[in-house]
Amino acid sequence: MSAHAMELIGVGLYTLSDAARIVRAKPSHVKRWVEGYSYPYNGDRRFSEPVLKPALQPIDNMRVLTFLDLVELQFISLFRKEGVSMPVIRAASKAAARRFGTDHPFASSRFTTDGKAIFAVLQPENVDAHNADTSTIVEELHKSQMVFAEVIEPFFRNIEWGTQEAMRLWPLGKDRRVVIDPKRQFGAPIDNETGTPTAVLYANAVEGGNAPELVAEWYEIPLDAVERAVEYETYLRTA
Repeated sequence: MSAHAMELIGVGLYTLSDAARIVRAKPSHVKRWVEGYSYPYNGDRRFSEPVLKPALQPIDNMRVLTFLDLVELQFISLFRKEGVSMPVIRAASKAAARRFGTDHPFASSRFTTDGKAIFAVLQPENVDAHNADTSTIVEELHKSQMVFAEVIEPFFRNIEWGTQEAMRLWPLGKDRRVVIDPKRQFGAPIDNETGTPTAVLYANAVEGGNAPELVAEWYEIPLDAVERAVEYETYLRTA
């Protein structure tokens, strides 16, 4: 096995559309967060930097993300859903990367302990927000601290942390069977006990029009595994 193939084992592999589906964001938004984008400005064009730094180079000209990238995207998506602006998120990411010494600051275990401080010490001059006055930026920074306390910190419970970084994500909570583990099924959402992909169970039960009890019998798995998979896949489709 080549060295390149070896580096892909156990890290989780996601296309942009896969990642967008899991973090419940538009693919176009995820692409911007990962690759940046250009926009017109006073008759010229400016470039808005990406928020995160993907761990892998494109494979066959296709952008592929890892589990750590996915965790970062999950937090970016949560911030955006609560109205925190991209300039503030980008500034926080840069500050955290410097403080934690990592390219994946939002997937670092230190984000759980030091993340609040990162947002608390951000100043308007740290935020590259074109055409935004200082008072607006101050309001944005205050909002980001509120969102961190009310949305981000509670979500930490859905992540299983190692000594340095996120190891597993339990999107419905750790008592709901569904897990995203980069070392299993290339990081696809699965039933933790049986390893069955949730998308497969959903396809058979809902798209195939079969009773959950029947699907459980086919796959020789608990009925609860099918029900939680359907719950999760339905949740993804109601973004």
